Amino acid sequence: MGSLRRHPPGYEVVFKNPTTKEPYVGTIVDEVWATEPEEFGETALTDNGGWREGAFVAQLIEWPNGHRSVRFTYYLRPEGSGSDSWYFGGQYAASMGVKDYRQLMEKLGHVSW
Repeated sequence: MGSLRRHPPGYEVVFKNPTTKEPYVGTIVDEVWATEPEEFGETALTDNGGWREGAFVAQLIEWPNGHRSVRFTYYLRPEGSGSDSWYFGGQYAASMGVKDYRQLMEKLGHVSW
């Protein structure tokens, strides 16, 4: 567990091949947070019915072959815990090509949920 923080450009991310278990290392180019890390309170919500508080981020990742993808992932902290209780929750987060991600976002912009 730790503090919630931004990742600087060049920060390494490691994905593991589900079949071979080989690591595949990319670097973060940029990221966008749904709620900025510094906007969270010192203490996680205490009236959340036992659910963890989430912080969501979309990251543009560049891979060694020059391909770029977008990963939508998240960090969590337990109900009532402090600012140093965040942990990575997105081990199986969605990752897709930039074009596919833009198409999905465009389609979401047209629905009236």
